[in-house]
Amino acid sequence: MRLEPPVAPVTPVLTVLDQRVTGLVTQISTLAASGEYKRHQVYALLIKEFPHVPHRDLGLAIEQAVQALP
Repeated sequence: MRLEPPVAPVTPVLTVLDQRVTGLVTQISTLAASGEYKRHQVYALLIKEFPHVPHRDLGLAIEQAVQALP
């Protein structure tokens, strides 16, 4: 029998980072530019605004916000 580690409940509360990423992605999605350019612009802003957050987490937050776009 294999025991699974307990999983913390997931709360739907958006963090400041998530809110900022969602706002930036929504704003920049209307630009007439390539997706890679838009992603880079958001990524560069986030690195400056959240220097303490690992870059991989910033990239993941951007990708999740893009997936959530209508």
